[in-house]
Amino acid sequence: PPVGVELYGGLALFAGFVLLDTQMLVYRHDVLGERDFIWHSVDLFLDLLNIFVRVLAILSRKAESGGRGKDRRPRQPTSLRAAAAAARTSAANSSTHTSVVAPIL
Repeated sequence: PPVGVELYGGLALFAGFVLLDTQMLVYRHDVLGERDFIWHSVDLFLDLLNIFVRVLAILSRKAESGGRGKDRRPRQPTSLRAAAAAARTSAANSSTHTSVVAPIL
């Protein structure tokens, strides 16, 4: 499966676990009278930890790719100074300098 499905699917799954565990915590407390606060907090903590790990992996993957998808164009400069620097760089890279090498006699 593609990596995005694994990360985003896991994120949705653990968000569902948070909802389920919260409902189970309320049910066990109200109906069954269970007062095991430590175990309930550990359940929720592990769910939230898994969500945090997946969000971190998603953000890290976006940072590695420069925050852009594969099919997107490069970002345009946002300031005048950045535009001038980009123009100088592209002009320096595309200049047609020919070098003449004199034959050795």
